[in-house]
Amino acid sequence: RQLLLEGLVSDAPAVAIGYTASGGQLAVNLVDTRLAGIVPRGVEQIPTTSTSSRQVITGLPDGGAVMLRLAAPGEAAQVNWRFIGTGGTIASTGDAGASIAAGHVQNVRIDLPPGTIGVEITSPTPILAAITDTVERDGANGRAADFGVASSTTPLARRNLVAAAGQASTTLGLVASSDGPATVEVRQVDANGT
Repeated sequence: RQLLLEGLVSDAPAVAIGYTASGGQLAVNLVDTRLAGIVPRGVEQIPTTSTSSRQVITGLPDGGAVMLRLAAPGEAAQVNWRFIGTGGTIASTGDAGASIAAGHVQNVRIDLPPGTIGVEITSPTPILAAITDTVERDGANGRAADFGVASSTTPLARRNLVAAAGQASTTLGLVASSDGPATVEVRQVDANGT
C-alpha cells in the first residue's frame, strides 16, 4: 500500500514519520519528491532508521551549509553534535547543540567544516537525525536543483555488502563509530563475483 503524506501533513517545515506494525514484519520505503511549480527539484529515497541516543551520519558533502533534521519522538532532548574527519574530531566555529521539545521535529542549519566525513549526534534520550543537502546550478535548460538526504546508519556487522550505482561517481564514507580505532577491508565485487 502507498500513502501520499501530503494529505496527512500539509505545509509543515519539518516532519518525521513514525510507524508501528502488528501481526507481521513491515518493509518501509519513503520517497521524497520535490517540485517548484511544475519544475522538478529532485527525488530521493530516504532509508528508515531507529531512534537511538547516538546517531552517526556519513555520506556528506565536503564542507558547506546543510540542514540537520532532529526529532525527539519521546522525551525532550538536549542534542549535541561533532564533526568527524580522517584525523578525528574537526573543530567547529558554529553551534554544536540544540534543544528539541518532546514530540517535536526541528531543522537546524549547520556548516560542515571542509574534510567532514561524518557527524556524530548524541543525546541523553533517543532521537532521530538526518541531514539534507540542496545543490543548485545553471544548466543548458536553466537553473537546475537536486537534493540528497543522509540518515544515520547502524554500525556495520562483520560482513556487509553495498550495491554501487553503476557508472556513477561513488564514494564510500567510513566513520569509526566507537571510541577506539577500527580496521576495515574494502573490496570490489563485480558481476563475475570477483
